[in-house]
Amino acid sequence: AGARLMAQALASLRGLLSLRLLVSGNRIREVGARELALALNSTQGLKSLELDLSGNGIGDTGASELATAIGALPLLVRLAMDLRGNLVGETGQRALARAVSALVALGHLELHLDGNTRGVGEAAASHCELAHAVEQLQTKGCICEASW
Repeated sequence: AGARLMAQALASLRGLLSLRLLVSGNRIREVGARELALALNSTQGLKSLELDLSGNGIGDTGASELATAIGALPLLVRLAMDLRGNLVGETGQRALARAVSALVALGHLELHLDGNTRGVGEAAASHCELAHAVEQLQTKGCICEASW
């Protein structure tokens, strides 16, 4: 319920340029991540986005929905996203790699995925995709800090 109310409030802020949302350890899970992703769809003018979603029980579905919403923010220059201690596996990590690759205006990226427990054995390929996406951004002049 809390994530839905937060998402509704966010969706009403159409002219938002910068958003800092720190909800670490609030158990928003997949449903809350979906609500947040839907709200981000109404913030197309965002230039700076900081999301601390660590320790929230977010899995591949939630991470993928968030990634899709973030990848569709054409003006985003700064992205800081903390997904440590969730359940993001290979599918979610691949979605995040695609999303950051789509952000053509991005100049600063912080992405943290340490401590995700799902799909640890199969995550090597998705780690490579993320690493490649980060390298591509760096070659375009983006300042990147990433861990997984």
